[in-house]
Amino acid sequence: MASKIQSSAEGSEQASVMSGAGSTPRGRLELVGKIESYDDAVNMAVIIPREDGIICVSDDRTVKVWMKRYTGQYWPSICQNVSGACVCMDFCIELRQLVVGLDCGIIIEFKVGDDYNKVQHVRDYPAHTGRVNAVLLVDENILLSCGSDKCFQINCTETGQRLTGYQLNTSGSCLQYESSSKYVFIGDNSGQITVFKLDADKIERLTTLKRHTATVQCMTLDKSRRLLFSASHDQSIVVWNLKTKDFAAFELHGHLDKVRGISFCENSNQLLSVGEDCVVVCWDMTKFRDPPAKWNESDACESCSTPFFWNVKSMWETKSFGGRQHHCRKCGKALCAKCSAHSDVIPQMGFELQVRVCDNCHNQLEAEKQTSLATIHDLRHAAVYLDVDENSRTILTTGKDRVIKLWDASTLLQPPKQQVLSTIQKK
Repeated sequence: MASKIQSSAEGSEQASVMSGAGSTPRGRLELVGKIESYDDAVNMAVIIPREDGIICVSDDRTVKVWMKRYTGQYWPSICQNVSGACVCMDFCIELRQLVVGLDCGIIIEFKVGDDYNKVQHVRDYPAHTGRVNAVLLVDENILLSCGSDKCFQINCTETGQRLTGYQLNTSGSCLQYESSSKYVFIGDNSGQITVFKLDADKIERLTTLKRHTATVQCMTLDKSRRLLFSASHDQSIVVWNLKTKDFAAFELHGHLDKVRGISFCENSNQLLSVGEDCVVVCWDMTKFRDPPAKWNESDACESCSTPFFWNVKSMWETKSFGGRQHHCRKCGKALCAKCSAHSDVIPQMGFELQVRVCDNCHNQLEAEKQTSLATIHDLRHAAVYLDVDENSRTILTTGKDRVIKLWDASTLLQPPKQQVLSTIQKK
């Protein structure tokens, strides 16, 4: 079935902008195409670089390559049936190498033809005993994978043999690899990221990064500044500095639901994120954000001394009812509801949506006239995956509605007129 490309002359759908306080949007998204022929969930789709094509995998047990024809329509030039629901994939355009992870634990390797009209089965890897959640092709013919069986596996794509593996504490959900340091990052369902050092056919566990409180859905890298971005179901994005020993981090908050996809754009120093709240957030990453405030713990409000509900002794002495404990997101003080009744955006700390602040911080923020460091655009579908082609400035999103959308982001993915060197880069 063909999927017609909607041109602007046909009344194209544009993503409306919902910017933070004091900001001027740098651009907007324009919908230029849809593929709506799926009856099952589309788990992943990627733009083929330098080609008018898309590779996608679905729960319908197919791997499809869609190519744009001269009529302006996308047609499936390849439809490869496999033995199970397709969960994830990775594609190396230089080698035309495609690997697909299935829900039955098998990873299938294909060789895609130069004209993208045929695909050749290479081999199967019986890598896992459960759902394969992530696959990644890295240097020197190495295939990395993790799954619901709590295993991290390393296979050789040249011989097809398993090299080594590691038993995780919980199911791995996503993978990322930094070639310069040979670090492997594995996000899991507990919200942690385990860091490994890959050395030939051996792996060494280095540390565990703990900041998220729910499943780490995806990760991406800023290779030049050595920053790792991780997105989670807890609605946050954490930015880890790989140049420091403790992987110092700050947070970005701009979503109201699970963050399902992120991509860093090297040319414009922007981070794009999508989620189930039906928006894409474009983050200006030329500026450093302050780390989140450490939350104080107290038995009474640090402003008016009202006891909290567990402080029975103080409630008895003052003959009053205790209240709930809240925290100011800017200073971290423990406060009652009355003393933390204001809501403000704090772009300098990564909060692009309104959060709870105390009276003093509210007055300070009002005086400073906050300028947003991100723009928020409506996608009109709950996105589950994101891919970006910087050369064509095209964004691809797949949604829970089983629709693949292509967006023209040529006015959005532009370097700012005056880029400010971040504190991280100076370090």
